[in-house]
Amino acid sequence: MSGLNERCELGPVLCKTRVSEFFEGRSRATGQRIVVQITPMAADSREALERTLERAVKALTLSRMRGLGEPVDWDVAEDGYWVAFAYAGAPLSSAFDRGFPKSTVVDLAVELAAGLRSLRLAGFVHRSLNPDVIFLMADGKASLLGLEGIRSIGSSDVARSGLAANDPRYTPPEAADYESDDIRSDVYSLGCVLYRLLAGAPPFVGADDNETRQKQRVAPVPPVPGEPSGSAWNAVFAKLLAKRPEDRPQPEDIETLMRPLRYAGMPLGDLVKSEAGFRKPVEQPFPTKTAATIAVAVLVVGGIVLGFTQLGGAGSSVAGTTPSGTPGASARPSGAGSGAPSAPAAASPTASADPATQAPVGTPGPATRPPTPRPTVAPTPPPTPPPTPAPQSVSPAAGSPGTVFHVVFTGLLGGNPYSASYTRGNVTTQYNNGEVPANGVLTFDLKTNAQFPPDTYFFTVRTGGAVRSVTFRIT
Repeated sequence: MSGLNERCELGPVLCKTRVSEFFEGRSRATGQRIVVQITPMAADSREALERTLERAVKALTLSRMRGLGEPVDWDVAEDGYWVAFAYAGAPLSSAFDRGFPKSTVVDLAVELAAGLRSLRLAGFVHRSLNPDVIFLMADGKASLLGLEGIRSIGSSDVARSGLAANDPRYTPPEAADYESDDIRSDVYSLGCVLYRLLAGAPPFVGADDNETRQKQRVAPVPPVPGEPSGSAWNAVFAKLLAKRPEDRPQPEDIETLMRPLRYAGMPLGDLVKSEAGFRKPVEQPFPTKTAATIAVAVLVVGGIVLGFTQLGGAGSSVAGTTPSGTPGASARPSGAGSGAPSAPAAASPTASADPATQAPVGTPGPATRPPTPRPTVAPTPPPTPPPTPAPQSVSPAAGSPGTVFHVVFTGLLGGNPYSASYTRGNVTTQYNNGEVPANGVLTFDLKTNAQFPPDTYFFTVRTGGAVRSVTFRIT
């Protein structure tokens, strides 16, 4: 195909769909790892095909949204077309034998629904969503690739001729309507994929493609094996797999629908067991003042108790004690205590236990010095450790639209896959993904533009179970 061998070095086949092949590869220009989709068939009109692909690739490249693959190169030839995506891991279909805990199914649903929402906002429907075009990174990040059936909403241009290129087991009932461009058709396909992950098989499978399509149109949604008929999971699939598009949720409603299912049916105190290799990284919360406050409080209280103990000990060791044979005197220094005047020493009873050694009444005794309090030893604060370099940094911290923010993350594990994103409010935008360099340092030059409204943004990298974030502001 035109430009393919000159621009891409192809590696092993990752998967095959009904009309396309996906290869692992590298860009000859940059050395970047990529996934290449090759579709060896032309549309009825090459001009229409080019127009659709150009709009789709441009929209996906600019959006860099969560849940969507990022095209980095493409071309159209007489015998078909190819699209290179930034490396996105392995196809979901290759991991079926590992099994998926319910919490992971929820995460995948939320991630891919976000991708469908972004696709709709960009003006497209996918129309070929199935496990072969969903790719998973080692950190659990999911991306929707494949442009086999993509269509611009409101346009007759499509990426291939004929009916949508999807597997009938993941195709909605309305697929025979070639004019359909409702994103809820993709929601139905996503529901079939999620059902497959939980049940081990798609919800509707016939002896051949025609019987499978017929079941998609008329058969009721089968309950998930092991789930009661009225369970929350079965209720969700009844909505995702509704026969009419208008009865299905929009992509933005899927997160609200799925989140309660993460721990549905689990007794309190149970641990969620996830399969190795598909455990989502645990996001560490931002540091709070609680631990530091408790530590300071313990230190202060400890100092008070220590001082009280030492002062009490000093007083008890001298009160009412005089040398043997010496006339006694009050152990309280003059002016101490309540402020009452002290009785003369001669009128005070002696503290000696031996009556024979008591001085006669009226005989003055030697003056007694007030006891000297022992000094209180304050706790020694721990030495201040030398400052260590920050594991992440951003410069400048703030700037106007158009500012290039230089973001650096250090101390990462070289060779691990990573994904980078930035978040504004509740919206997370995928920036890119790839592999951590051998030196463990990731550097990004985040170029902002007029599409970045004034606000606070969080730039986040996820890799090897670690989550790192920095904050920058657009003013």
